[in-house]
Amino acid sequence: MEAATAISEGKSEAAAEILTRMIATQVPDPRPNSEQKAFGVPGFNFEVPGRPE
Repeated sequence: MEAATAISEGKSEAAAEILTRMIATQVPDPRPNSEQKAFGVPGFNFEVPGRPE
């Protein structure tokens, strides 16, 4: 919300700083998302029938 306010007020440097701080403090979610579940975590390793590996 803070970053959105800074952007709407034309304060792009402040917004960039806020977003950088947010990214640095985020912890990755250990749960796989639906796309990762569909293709098999990790690395999307899946077999295609009839195709050599």
